[in-house]
Amino acid sequence: MLSAVNQLSGAEICVAYHFRNLTSQDVEGTVAFPMPDIRVTESDAFYPDGPPDNPMRFSVTVDGRALPVQLEKKAKVGSKDITETLRSLGLPLEPYSD
Repeated sequence: MLSAVNQLSGAEICVAYHFRNLTSQDVEGTVAFPMPDIRVTESDAFYPDGPPDNPMRFSVTVDGRALPVQLEKKAKVGSKDITETLRSLGLPLEPYSD
């Protein structure tokens, strides 16, 4: 990685990574970007307004082209991970999902 530039605002987070490939072949890899926790509170004023499958409207573009993203979701109560319990019961991981 040559550089990483982060721009933060109230409306979006913009991250620009610059990589240099020192080989003669294409290189593929996974880039993980941690998102802030979504907390259920008495008020949903700060809950993200995106669709249930992508509540923070996370997207990736490379050279102006949109790329598919794979979101990893987890559900916790305190420090206990309850993701698999909810999935086994057929319940959504998103707090305000149908």
